[in-house]
Amino acid sequence: VFMAVGCQWTSVAYLVLLAHGVAKALLFTSIGSVIYTTNCQDLTELGGLGKRMPATVIGFVVGTAALVGVLPLGGFWAGYRVITRLGFDRPGIIAVMLIVNALTALNLMRMIRLVFFGSSGDIMLNYQFPMTGRMPSLVSTIMVQHLQGFSDE
Repeated sequence: VFMAVGCQWTSVAYLVLLAHGVAKALLFTSIGSVIYTTNCQDLTELGGLGKRMPATVIGFVVGTAALVGVLPLGGFWAGYRVITRLGFDRPGIIAVMLIVNALTALNLMRMIRLVFFGSSGDIMLNYQFPMTGRMPSLVSTIMVQHLQGFSDE
C-alpha cells in the first residue's frame, strides 16, 4: 500500500486496502466465532472443529484464500495490479512480495489444520454463535468474492 501511494497509484492502493481489509475481517469474524463458541484461544487445545462448525470453516478458508491471492478472489486482483504496475523489470520487489505471501499462506494453512482438521481436543462447544456474529462473516464472504469488479481503471 505504501509503495502504491508513494508511486501515486491511488486506485491500486485502494484496491489493496479493500481486498486486505475484507479478507482480514472475514478471518477475524471466523476466529471470533471459534473463540466465542469454545472459550479457548490455545491452538493446541482446539482441533476437529471442522465437522462441528462448517460455516466457520468455509468463511476462514475463503478469507485465507482471498488474503493470499487465490484466483478469482479479491487478493489476487490486488496482487495482480501491483505486479503489473511494477512490471517485470523489478524482480527483487516481486520476489519479496511472493515470499511474504507464501509465508502467510503457510501460517494460515497451519492454523486451519490445527483448529479445524486436527485431532479432536476436549473442547466443548458452549454456545451457539449468534446470528449478529454470523452476518458480518457472511457479508465478508460475499464481498471478498466480488472484489474483481473494482480492479478496472
